[in-house]
Amino acid sequence: MYGLIGAKRASNKIDRNYLYYLPFCMVFASKDRLHARTVPVFLKPNQQFLWAADLKSDLKRLDEYFSAMTDEVKNRGVMSFASRPPLDATFLTTRLWDAFMAPWWRDPKPDRKPATPEEAERERELLKELNAEVAAAAAAGEPIHVQDADFVILESKVPRQVGKWKIIPDSVK
Repeated sequence: MYGLIGAKRASNKIDRNYLYYLPFCMVFASKDRLHARTVPVFLKPNQQFLWAADLKSDLKRLDEYFSAMTDEVKNRGVMSFASRPPLDATFLTTRLWDAFMAPWWRDPKPDRKPATPEEAERERELLKELNAEVAAAAAAGEPIHVQDADFVILESKVPRQVGKWKIIPDSVK
């Protein structure tokens, strides 16, 4: 109709289907020229289109930025020092966080520690109870239907390292 989507390339139909994701995202990144032409037509004011090469370049800069940290910092695990982008607005990722995240993301987050020795003891007891429940569930060995269960435990594994980045510090079992 408007000539934005040509019929000559068979992949245009598949590429066009990615537009169905638009209502569910704040940022749509692509290296497809069809997306670059069509996505801006459908964007709401609270959404943005990114050319994939720009995002990739910024992610490379972020990798260089965090790679420059000391081994002591990096050995604590990536989430301890890279759970948010640098405050430096020259990073595209930082500008995206400014635009789309809650405004207080820039406020430093204090380390979460129990306020009192009693709270610390209660956390230890709770952890002991949870570990006992997990052990009891594993020992049961019989399949139980979810609707008959008093509770459900979902367990997932996190790799210790992904590529060059340590996810979990060595101090964690």
